[in-house]
Amino acid sequence: MILKRCLATLAIGVAVYSSPIFGRELSLPKPTQKWIEIRTPNFRFLSNAGRMTTRQVAVDLEELRAVLAEFTAYDLQSPLPTFIFVFKGDRSFLPYKILYEDRPATVSGYFIGGDYANYIAINADAQDASAIVYHEYVHYVANHNMWYLPMWFSEGLAQFYESFEVVGDTVRIGLPILRNLVVLRGAVPIPLDQLLAADRRSALYNESDRKGLFYSQSWALVHYLLLGDQERRQQLGDYLEFVRNGVPGDEAFATAF
Repeated sequence: MILKRCLATLAIGVAVYSSPIFGRELSLPKPTQKWIEIRTPNFRFLSNAGRMTTRQVAVDLEELRAVLAEFTAYDLQSPLPTFIFVFKGDRSFLPYKILYEDRPATVSGYFIGGDYANYIAINADAQDASAIVYHEYVHYVANHNMWYLPMWFSEGLAQFYESFEVVGDTVRIGLPILRNLVVLRGAVPIPLDQLLAADRRSALYNESDRKGLFYSQSWALVHYLLLGDQERRQQLGDYLEFVRNGVPGDEAFATAF
């Protein structure tokens, strides 16, 4: 199915030519581009990355959702439909990237919650496509269940689940991410107060020469707090509860830890 036809059916949620989500006009892909649609029990995938790649992403995402449903208390039932756009490469993804300082951000995927639907967009050629969609789906789950999360924890948690895999009857979560280890071994750590204060407008989060360290350090800190020991997990819970109740991030962290 051509994307123009798909988007036309969603016009109430995604303005086809002038998008309230992006705040700018977006051109539809050329009619000659071949797009397909794959539906699963919980998602709709619209893709120009090919049937095999799209189907694998769909199967993997349903597996992650099933595991979260079984082993967590997260509410995974959204009253809104979830559409996932899988782009075959950066060239086709570029016109639909979110902007930072009026330029396309250096991202491989993103999640946006709208008034009529939830949207995930990923570049299937950037790295493992399933890892990207895991990452962005965890953002969706976190946004639906823990809207108050600070940026470092939101990104660290998404990466914690990014390495999710199923091998036979075994599910593995929180596996080491090699690129993060490489970055951390060769860099001076971001001061903790700067890490905790980062938000969507921060250079740490947006500038390509800095965001790699921000992501890696956020992942390492979340990994440590979730898997370190019971005392750290309790302190983490206290910290997030303080943040939820409006306590400033640095004060919440100092009090909890």
